[in-house]
Amino acid sequence: MMARDDVNKDSLNSDNSSEDLSDDQVNAAFADLEKQFGDDFGSQLDDNLVDKYANDSSQSNNPLDPSDFSIDPHFDEELAGIIGDKAKIALLITEVRDARFLAALCKVLDIDALAVGFSSGACAILRDVSGQAPEEAAHDMSDLVFGMSVISCVNRADKISANLWVNGKTQEEITPPILFASLDGTVEDLMIGLQTVPDLDIAGYTTVESNSFTTTQEALKFIRSLMTNPGESDE
Repeated sequence: MMARDDVNKDSLNSDNSSEDLSDDQVNAAFADLEKQFGDDFGSQLDDNLVDKYANDSSQSNNPLDPSDFSIDPHFDEELAGIIGDKAKIALLITEVRDARFLAALCKVLDIDALAVGFSSGACAILRDVSGQAPEEAAHDMSDLVFGMSVISCVNRADKISANLWVNGKTQEEITPPILFASLDGTVEDLMIGLQTVPDLDIAGYTTVESNSFTTTQEALKFIRSLMTNPGESDE
């Protein structure tokens, strides 16, 4: 590469100021600089870049791979939970003593849930927590057995709401702290995120999937057997 001192010495090193140079002289000086840095420096930079990435297949074909900027597949689900379109967790709290019995009721009603046996009564952890699905499940379960009360407890956008349902109708809203005071402490931990479903098995709680009953008829048969022989399925 030519040294800068060799570039148009007659023009750039003249005793006259730039104001004394003609437009043609100024243009010629800059044209010469551009040519050197455009050809010599530019070609060296290109060579260096080729050498640097020649053996790097991840850079040679597509230095900016769109997959590097892909959105987490769970982003929409997490966002829905944050803004409240989808509940973070929803429970049906019942007076049923047997987790398997509650799981059978869920199966009959086509509610996908995990029934958990607590000392205060079995709860169903709902899988469908979108929209008003938790409230619809509470409606259906309270309407299935006359006089059976169900409490829907839902966490949407970190705001917990609890409502009492009887005979398919909501009766009253319950203040969460008052509700939790009467329940197993793990229920509150689940609702506020201090514990998760896997923690239940570790803690030794009885858990039964509603889908452990392969058909509705199987679930109904189990329910009838308990009604005929109360306490048969106590675990």
